[in-house]
Amino acid sequence: MIAYLDHIVAESVAFAAALRRGDLAAMVPTCPEWTLADLGFHLAEVQYFWGRIVDGLLLDPEEIAPLERPDDADIPNLFDVQSLRLVTALRQRDPEDPCWTWHETGSTVSWVLRRQAHEALIHRVDAELASGDAAPLDRALAVDGVDEILTVMVGGYPSWADFTPDGTSVAIRLTDSERTWQLTGGRMAGTSPRWGP
Repeated sequence: MIAYLDHIVAESVAFAAALRRGDLAAMVPTCPEWTLADLGFHLAEVQYFWGRIVDGLLLDPEEIAPLERPDDADIPNLFDVQSLRLVTALRQRDPEDPCWTWHETGSTVSWVLRRQAHEALIHRVDAELASGDAAPLDRALAVDGVDEILTVMVGGYPSWADFTPDGTSVAIRLTDSERTWQLTGGRMAGTSPRWGP
């Protein structure tokens, strides 16, 4: 079992350190057109949003006001505040508590824990690449990140859609892990009840 909350804390602390030691005007090589300050505000905004969702066990994201961007020099402090808000909210909730998420397989705090561990991990790497060398990834979390991408981000389809396989498939196997995934190609069609066709 992966201790997602521990990873959120560790990766967020490392991200904050990279913000403080780096040049906030430096470009982030893995996020084209973003400076380190832009990246810092992005993760502050993400952790603010999910901190609000979990703290209030909100079921509608429209209830959340946008986070105001401060001057670049204040972004490290803004990140610290929003990161603490997220971690505090996650510690106070049961993983099975219901809340809004953007994916139909989510809708609980446990989904937020997993998503935010990966969000903090990848942006910690981004920040470290902009401010120096990136530290290695936790192997178990990295493998879980591949699983999340393949099963949540690109795998499956929403209940309002129809999927027609086209006969293609691809197998993905990690060479340093026992994990494999089989993906089937095809066409998804339907009308989103929220966004339309």
